[in-house]
Amino acid sequence: MIVTTGQYQGKLEEAQCNAQICGGLEPKAILIKELRARLLPLLWVDLGDSFPDPSPAAEPIADLILDHMDQLGCNAMLLSRNE
Repeated sequence: MIVTTGQYQGKLEEAQCNAQICGGLEPKAILIKELRARLLPLLWVDLGDSFPDPSPAAEPIADLILDHMDQLGCNAMLLSRNE
C-alpha cells in the first residue's frame, strides 16, 4: 500500500476543512499506526510543503515535523518550496 501525505504547511494542530477534520500531525499518525497494525506492506511518501514559511520561528516546527515523520517511519519526502 502506498500512502501519501503532505501540505502540513507547518500546521501542527487539526483544523476543520469542509466539515471534515484535516491537517495536523495527530490524524496522520493515527492513520499510519492503524495501517501498520494491520501488518500491511506500507510505503509512506510525503509530498512536501510540510514546513512553515521560512522565519526564525519555523526551524523548531520543521524539526518537530521531521522527528514525527522519522518516528513513524516515513520512507521518502519530496522537497517543495519550504523544505
